[in-house]
Order: sequence, then C-alpha cells, then structure tokens
Amino acid sequence: MNNCTVDAKIKPDVTVLNEIATFNVSFCSGTFQLPSGETRDRYTAMKVIYDGEMTNSVVELLQPGRVVRLIGKLDSEMYRATSGKNVFNKVLKIHTIKPVRYDKTTQQYVLVEEGN
Repeated sequence: MNNCTVDAKIKPDVTVLNEIATFNVSFCSGTFQLPSGETRDRYTAMKVIYDGEMTNSVVELLQPGRVVRLIGKLDSEMYRATSGKNVFNKVLKIHTIKPVRYDKTTQQYVLVEEGN
C-alpha cells in the first residue's frame, strides 16, 4: 500500500547525515491546458527522506539537478504552523535510489546499468 516509484529531479537543498538524507525533488505529475489551448506539464515538489545505508555511491547520486529513480512509500508529516494550526505534508520515504538517464529515442528515463 502507498508504494510508489518516481523519476524525479533533486532540488538544491540536500542534507546528508550519517544515517539519513533529506532533500526535495520535483517530478512531472500530469498535464494542464492553458486558455490558449496549449498543453503544459504539471510539476509537483515533495520532500524525500532516505534512511537506507549511506554509501559513497548514494551520496554521489544526491547531487542537485540530477534525475534519479526513487522507490519507497508515500507518507505524511505533521507540524504546527506559526498560526497554531496543524499542517500535514506528504513526504516520500524511500529505501532505494537508482541513477537514470534520458533516452532520446523512447523519450523516457531509463535505468543506468552497472558499468555504463
């Protein structure tokens, strides 16, 4: 339940600690139509929490501007705003990060195979 796989672009605010990494990503979540009739992509920004093993290869993948495949579960976090209201945000708790590249022939992101 709530399992998801997302190809997302890492935003500049990456925080990597010994046991955990937090960062924000953006990904295409649909399309919308302008009044002129033109169709545009709709992007969603989301906070990501990675609590897997922090190896050198994982730290290399967590570079701002890089597109990666994130595999994990959709969750939510709660905090109290300055107005006193409770705010709930969706977060992605991931257990796997994989490198991807854009394939121009298929116009999709594909996994980067080991050794390439």
